Amino acid sequence: MCLVQRSEIELLDGKRKFKFYYVLGDSKANARSRDAELTGQDDVQWVTERGGYSLTLSEVDDSSIDLVFDSLGCFKSEEHALGHFTMFGRIVTRWDQLVFASNLLKF
Repeated sequence: MCLVQRSEIELLDGKRKFKFYYVLGDSKANARSRDAELTGQDDVQWVTERGGYSLTLSEVDDSSIDLVFDSLGCFKSEEHALGHFTMFGRIVTRWDQLVFASNLLKF
């Protein structure tokens, strides 16, 4: 996952928005690396689908923010989409743990 753009926007009412855009990609070189590396761990899952993500933090007032996480992907089946939705939940949960554990957001 690569951060491709970060922007800070100040709205007319003085409130701020922070937007982060991410992309996922795969390549033939990455596929060769996956094939060559035998981890011996059953829980390792490689990201192989391409997609795009955005995270928006919007200032609501002095003590709260709105958070929106969007994703874009192409799915071959409902099961594939459900797996992506589950992964999306894990990403948001992990982000929450990282931000609050490091005290990046103060309330």
